[in-house]
This record gives sequence, structure tokens and C-alpha cells, in this order.
Amino acid sequence: MDSDINLYTSAGSVPVYVQPPQQTPVNGYRYTFVGEALDQNSEVDKLSETSETSFTSKSSYNANKVIYSPDSSGNQLYFGAAINNIYSAENDEVTTVQEERAWGDNLSVSALRNIEDFEFSKEIVHWNEEFQSLLDQEDTPERFQRLSSMANDFVYCADIFGKIIISELHLPFDEKTIKPSLDLGGVAGGQKYKCRDIIFKFAADTEVTPGLWMYGGTGKADSFAQKSTNHELNGLNHVMDIYGGKGGLIRFPLIAIIDYRGYRLLALSQLPINKSTIVYGSCDGGKTVHSSVPEINKEMERIAGILNLKGHIVGLPKTTIFGPGDIEVHKGTDGRYYMLDFARMFPPEYPLIFNNKAGQKIGREIFYNMLRPELVKFYPQALSSDGFSGWQTCLFTQDELNRDITKATDYLHSQVIPKVIQKLNEIPEEDYSPAPHKAHEIIKINNLIHIAGVNFRYLGVICRDIKVPCVKEILITEIIARVWKRITRSRLRKLMDITRRPSEDPYKLIIADIFKVLLDPTQPNQDRFWSESSPGNLKYIAMEIFPRCLNDEEKKSNVDLRNLIDIKLLVIRLTQMLNIRISLSTLNQFLLTPDSRPFVQIGISDIDEVGSTIKYPYIIDFSCGSNNLRETRKIVDNPNKEIDVLEADRWVDDTKLKLNDALASIPSSYQVQLQFLRALYIKSSVIKAPNEPFRILTLLLSMVPSLDITQQKSPLLQSLVGLYHLKLASSNLFFRECSSCEKFHKELEMAKNAFEKALSQDEECLHELISNSLPTRHLYTPDLLSIDPVEPHERLVEYKTRKLYELFTLIYMLNHLQDPDSILHDVFQDYISQIQQIDNFELSEELSVINGNNNVLYGFFDRLENLKLLVLNPFNMDQVISNHISKMNSLQYLTLNGVNFNMLHNKSNTFFKSLLGNCKLVQLSINDCELDKNSFDGCFENLNSLVSLEVVNCQLPDTVLLQISKNLSNIKKLVLKQSKEFTDSTICQLLINIKSRLEILNLNDCFNLTDKIVSVLIENQPKLKNLSLALPLLTQESKNHLQKTFPVVLFISKKRRNTSSSGSKSGNIKNSYGILSFSHEYILTYKSLRS
Repeated sequence: MDSDINLYTSAGSVPVYVQPPQQTPVNGYRYTFVGEALDQNSEVDKLSETSETSFTSKSSYNANKVIYSPDSSGNQLYFGAAINNIYSAENDEVTTVQEERAWGDNLSVSALRNIEDFEFSKEIVHWNEEFQSLLDQEDTPERFQRLSSMANDFVYCADIFGKIIISELHLPFDEKTIKPSLDLGGVAGGQKYKCRDIIFKFAADTEVTPGLWMYGGTGKADSFAQKSTNHELNGLNHVMDIYGGKGGLIRFPLIAIIDYRGYRLLALSQLPINKSTIVYGSCDGGKTVHSSVPEINKEMERIAGILNLKGHIVGLPKTTIFGPGDIEVHKGTDGRYYMLDFARMFPPEYPLIFNNKAGQKIGREIFYNMLRPELVKFYPQALSSDGFSGWQTCLFTQDELNRDITKATDYLHSQVIPKVIQKLNEIPEEDYSPAPHKAHEIIKINNLIHIAGVNFRYLGVICRDIKVPCVKEILITEIIARVWKRITRSRLRKLMDITRRPSEDPYKLIIADIFKVLLDPTQPNQDRFWSESSPGNLKYIAMEIFPRCLNDEEKKSNVDLRNLIDIKLLVIRLTQMLNIRISLSTLNQFLLTPDSRPFVQIGISDIDEVGSTIKYPYIIDFSCGSNNLRETRKIVDNPNKEIDVLEADRWVDDTKLKLNDALASIPSSYQVQLQFLRALYIKSSVIKAPNEPFRILTLLLSMVPSLDITQQKSPLLQSLVGLYHLKLASSNLFFRECSSCEKFHKELEMAKNAFEKALSQDEECLHELISNSLPTRHLYTPDLLSIDPVEPHERLVEYKTRKLYELFTLIYMLNHLQDPDSILHDVFQDYISQIQQIDNFELSEELSVINGNNNVLYGFFDRLENLKLLVLNPFNMDQVISNHISKMNSLQYLTLNGVNFNMLHNKSNTFFKSLLGNCKLVQLSINDCELDKNSFDGCFENLNSLVSLEVVNCQLPDTVLLQISKNLSNIKKLVLKQSKEFTDSTICQLLINIKSRLEILNLNDCFNLTDKIVSVLIENQPKLKNLSLALPLLTQESKNHLQKTFPVVLFISKKRRNTSSSGSKSGNIKNSYGILSFSHEYILTYKSLRS
């Protein structure tokens, strides 16, 4: 040990530094130690301010202080003298402040917004107030975005807190993170919790009176109580839909239902109400019934009328109530009216029609087996919500009210369900493979069943009588998946009650055990489990949960259920229903393994999480889907940027998912269906597969008859139907393997009828979606000085081709309207006249079917009166078309590819003289066209507006080129390619005529040009930024000279990839900006679209 430092330790104490007799500097640093350590709060605690440190007590000694001497600085302390910084120049220092700023939370990034500027950065103190204020706002993109964001935040918080509450259910009160709130009513009706302005309540059966349970009767039945929470959400959705997802006289809370480990929680945003604020209904079991506010009484009658619910006498103080007797409407302390308790909004089903056992009586099922809202709404007779219950207290009307419900139940079983079975049996046999596609199909079938007004508890009855094998397979698989869902939730709940701890692996083990039964046929007694109908085996359980789900043949012990279902689909649906997350690699391997091989086993290590499932009001998915749809339309109809088809496809897919979820929550909602149909229509325009639009459009049209008759006649829906048929007509003619003129005319007639119905009611009903059927109404100005323009993506080419052919179809329809005064003429002409850009005009052989006497083409060019950009691919121009194009006074950008002028009186001169006399062109590109000495006679002076001129493979005479050059006062880009006509003298004179104007010059493949042009070029065009001279007679010396003078010089012509196109000499085709393109990949015709 160093003699300057004495270290003393005593048993049970910390080391203590003691000052030696004298102070000795060590390498310029003086240590001073005393027997007592410093007090932490004393002034001498700041060691950085003194060179001597004294410790005055053991208790306040702090070993985590920074000790240094002010006598030394920098690295002098360690090296004995200051040395130079080995990393950087003098005065280049890294300070502690800089380091802290670089690693701190306030790191400034100029390109990003401050976190405080985001809308979501504001804490939501009261969910209800935020929700209600958003509902009061007008429909704007910002409102949908904020509503979606806020509601998703609520759902997320409810999910997180709900999982904590369920996980800690069995912990002692003091150890719970979120404790039950006794001030919310104690445990009556289940334990209640409050966290972050959200109230949570377990869905549990409760004793109404000693020995009588609300749902179970003689015993507790929590599973039926859980069903009741579904009705709570269902009732809320349908009442909220009446207000169109907006604020109204009566308001509603935010609700979420969380399922986790077999338990269910109902989460509600806290409302500004209490027991004394009720103004309608009863909150004490009918002892007191309120109807004190006439305005609310009238509103409840209106709501009941829309839902087809009948008013009836309720309670001991007999009061007329519309809806269930235990509905509650409160006047909140904020002045708003709030409705609660929607679980019994819709009438119960009369149970003895389906459960027709002798001597059976009506039981507690009337409180959880309800009729579907869709059935109630369309049933011809209004029904009482309180059927068969003690809430109905008028003896004179009670039997009549119950009889109406009995008849409605009989109508469900005798007419509605058979019609659903018949409709499903009309579906053509089809291979729905692979399993993920089957999962989509079963969702569609489920929606069809619900929208017909049939409950899922009758899936078995439906499935038993299905004859179509593909439908039968996915329906029985859905039934077995729901059976396994019930089994799994029951086992998860039982496990939690036994283990009483919030762990994860035991629950994964339960799921892994179930997967082993599903996927491993070598397990003991597997064949018996899947085949026998005795208790404990799967058939028995399935028929308990879904009575009558198997026919007599399927019940036989020699029929294995595994042969009737798709195991992969079963696994997919089970993971969806229970939110089981399987590792992606395992899931892909499982799905991609051929059916002929054994299934990939899914073990406990493959299960990433057994998550929660959460249900919430449809308005959340609807708002998110509507916001996504608006964003999609912005991409499709962006005035500043041409559509990115891939981006639009992604957005519309997200839109479909959200709206499909909203539709699953409330299949009969007109506003949700309308948005979903709009999203599918956009999808049919941007989808890649050529035949997919047929499938989508057919699906769309099949959904329309399920709507209310009044809704079917609405102008918004009829306009969509017209657009569907217009697109189908175009597809049948231009994109089918075998074009069908008969189907074309049939679809076009239906389109015409739908348009007339819609436009006669609302002339603006097409405004939002017409852009998906017509070329763009915006001009996307081409970059004329671009050297290598980006070639359009093949999906963009396909998208534009569809729109061009739909425009041909629309013009054919307008040409053949029998009524000259039809409203269709004016409305559609207004839309067509807004088109500013056609950059893909081409003829197809199918067009000839409807283009008799060129009437479609004449109408096409005649109606495009405001066109600004036009690209014409090979066709024969006649006088009528020439006249129509010449009248396009707004035309600025024109590209002619392989256009034949021979039908005109003076050939090309007829066209150019008339065109240039009316249009101030900025860009003119002529490729593979026959030009002669008279082509521009009488119109040279009209070329002075040109910024870009391209003449490629046209053999333009020298004399004409020289005359043109005298009038190019604004020229910046000049392309003269593939010519044997141009000589050195001509090009030299041209360069002198347009002195100091060019930025881009391309003379590739002008075979007669030599070194003589080089000096003239250098002298007269100093502004050149890009020069292309692929000339065979140009010497290396001249090339070197040019390279020293200009920034970019190319002497090699890019290889040309030829495409064949009728009427074109060399087969070159222009892309959307009139730039020469030779790629098969990006030039799709009707034939390549079909492949």
C-alpha cells in the first residue's frame, strides 16, 4: 500500500480514508483524506470546486462522486503534460454539454415536427368528452382521422388495462395493480374497476334473488352472461347507426369487450351520470320507470320505429316504454342525454320452436337468445323487446306481444333459414383453395347469414342441408372451429382458476395440446375422438353446441370428421378467433406443406402469444376505413402527382379490411355498405389480375339486393351500380378471352338505366368516383428537359388502358342514347370535357366491333375539347379526326407515333396547318411518320412556341428543317434522329439559326453527319447540358474535343428493344410523356392484359 494513503477497515463497516501526517501531490493531483467523511449536503460536498477533500463522517461518505484537481486540465493528469489532440485540429473539442445533448431526449431534428405539435401528444383526460366533441364535427378528413385515432387509443388502453385486470383476478386485493372500485357498486353485477377514465366490469352471471341466477336459472352460467355483452354491443351499434355515426339528441358511451384467458370484460368510457340523472327507462328492476322528458320520449319512439320495436307497458307504475324496460337514458351533468344498457334492445326468440321437446318450458334463454336486428327490422310486424318477461305488465296486451314474437320466430325457421340454405346451394362448385382464401370465403358467407337475419347458433341447421361440396366443407369447418373456440376458452378459464397466477407458458401449453389433437393423427384414440358420437368425443360436443349440425350419414361412427373439414382452414380460423400468434416461419411452413404430406406440427415453442380478442363499436373501423378511403381517392385523383397504382392498391386493401370489419359488426348498415362498395369499386380499377375485376364487380352486384328497397333506389347506390355495369361492359369487350358483344350490350343497357335513375335524383352523385372510369382530369406536366425519364410501371400502363377503354365504352353508350334530351348527355359531357391528358391512345381489334363508321373515334376526339396532352399511337387519321384535334385550343403537348396521314387531302400538311394555326404547342414529337416537303407549309411561324421538338425516323427534307429552325425562338430541346436526309451544311446552319438556345441536342443515327458540325456546335450552343451524337462518321479527335467542352456527351446510341404495333414502321412506341420507349415490359395491350 502507498505510504501516502492509509486504509483502515473495521468489521461491519465501510472503508474509511484517513488523512496521513502530511499532504503529498501525486502526479499533480492532491488527495486529502480525514477520518470523518463529508456530510452529503454540506457546502464542501462540491468536490469539483476544491483541490482538497475532507470527509467528516462515515454515514455521509459517497463513493460515486467525481474527484479531480483544478491544478491539472485535460489529459495532463494522466500524461504529466498536455499533449495534442490526436483526432482533430486545434480548438475542435467535444464537450460534456454536446454529449449530453446528443444522447438526451431533446435531440433537435429540423426535418421532423416537434412531438408537442402532434394532435395525439395531448393527453386525453376524459374519453367521453373527446368522443362526443368529435361526433359533433362536420365530416372532414381531419374528423375521420382524429375519431379513428382517438377510438383506437381507447380500444388499446381498454385492452392493456383489461388484460392486467384479468391476469390479476385471483391476486389478493392489496397486490392488484388495478383495484376494484367499491364506489361503482361493489360486486353486485360483477366486480367493477376504474382506470384512466374507463370503467371495467366482468361479464359474470349474478343472482337476481337467492337461488335464481340471471342467465343460468338454478346455477351460475357465466358463458351466457358473456353472450349478453355481445348483445350490448350489437344494440349500441344499431342505435348508433341511426345517427349515422354522428352526434344527436341521444349520445352513447365508447364500449369495448375484452376476451382473455376465458374471461370477458366489458369496458365503458365513464359518463357524467349517476342514479339520480335517469330520465327514461328503469335502473331498479322496474320498481321505478321514468319517462319524464317529452323530447326524449318522442326520440325513443322514433328510434323504436326505425328498429321496428313496439312500445308497451312496463313496470309497476305502468309506463309506456319503447325498447326494453331496463334501457336507461340519463341527462348528464354536461347537458347531454346518454343511453345505456342495450343488451335486451332486440326481442328474444321464442325458444320452443327449435327446442321442441315435450313438456319443455320457457327458461332464462329469453335473456340471452335474441332475434337478429336484421330480422326484426324487416319483419312486417313491430315486436316488443320485453317478450315473455315480467317487464311486460299489461295483461291486455301481453299475450298479443308474445304471439307476435312467436310468429317472428316461426318465420325465421320456416322461411328465412330455408332461403339462406337455398341461396348457398345456388353457389357454383368452385375450388376455394388455398386455406387463406377459404378463410375469406367463410367471412363472406357469415356476413350473408347475418344480413339475412339468422343467428350463428343456427350454423348447424344450415350446414346440414348444404349440397355444394365447397360450401359444405368451409361451413362445417367453421362450425368445428367455433366448437374448438368454446373448448379452448373453457380450458383457459379453468386453468386460470386453478393456477391463480398471471403466467404465460401454461396457457401456451393448453393451446399446444389442442394443436396436437388437430394435427397429429398418431395420438391415442384419435380415430374414436373424431368419429364417435358418444359423450366426450367431438361429434357429441359439436351437436351439443350446434344442434342438428350433422345429418344421419355424418353421425355414423365410420365417418371421420377430419375427412369432412379442411384442417388448415380450421387452424387459421381458430387462431383468428382466439388471437393466437404463431411464429411466421412455422405458419408459412404449415400452410405451404402439400396436403398429401403429414401436417407440420405446431408446438409450444411455435406459439408466440395467446393474446386477447377485443370487440368495439363499428364506428371505430368505419371511421378508420372512411379515412383510408379518402386517402385512396387523394392518390387516385391527385392534381400534383400521377397515381401510384401500387400505393393506391395498398391503401384500398387497408380500407377494405377496416370496412369489412365494420360490416361484420353491423351488416345491415347502409353507410358502411356504401363505403365498402366504393372501396371495392376502386379496387376493381387498380387490381393487377386481368380477370379479378369480374369477380369483384360480380360480388358488388350480388350485395345490392340485400339492401333495403329504399336504399337500393338511392342515387349514390344507383350511380355505383351504373359504374359497375359500365366497367363490366368494357371488360367483356376488351379483356375477356372471348369477347362477347352480347354481354357488352347487356351490361351497357343496365348501366344506362342505373345512371338515368341516379342522375334524375342527383346530378352530382357520380362526382366522387367517376375519376376511376375516365382518364385524368389533371395535367401532369412532362419534364421536357429530362434526359432519362422514368418509364411508367406496368401496373400504371394497365390502369390507364382500362380507363381508355372505359371511355370508349362510355362514348359508345352516349352515341346510342335514343333520347336526345337525356340527362346523361350533359352530365357525362361535363366530366369528359374535364379530361386534360390522354397519353396512351391506341386502337385494338375489339374496338372495331363497336366503331362502325368510326363513330366512336369521332365522338372520342370531338368530346375532348379541353385536352392539353395527347399521345397518338399508330392509326389512320382522316379529315374528321384531324378537324377535331385541330379544335383542341388548349393542346400543349402532342406526340405522334406511326400516324398515317395518307387519307388527308394534302397528307400531313392538312393536319399540321390546321393544328398549329389553333394551338400553341410547347412540345411536338413526331416518330415514324411520313413527312414531306409540304408538311409545314403555311405554318412555320406557328412553331415559335415550341420548347421541345423531336423528329425521329421521318425523313424530313433538309430544306424543311432549315425553314423550321428559323422559327424556333423558344427551343431548348431538339431531337433529330435516324435520318439520311440531314447534311453537315443543314445542321450547321440550323445550329447558327438557334444560337445559344439549346440545352439538349440529340442527333443520333443521322448517318451523313461528320466532324464539320463540331466546331459550329461548340461555338453556337454554349448552354448545352446534354449532347447525344451516335454518329458513325465522327472521329475520335472530335469526340475528345466535345467531351472537354460539354458536361454530358454520349456517342453510343442506347440499344432499342422493339415492340410490334400495327401501322408503325419501326415498331417504336412513346411512353406517357412522349419519350421513345422500347420495352415489352411496360407496353401492355389488351392481349397482354389477358395473359
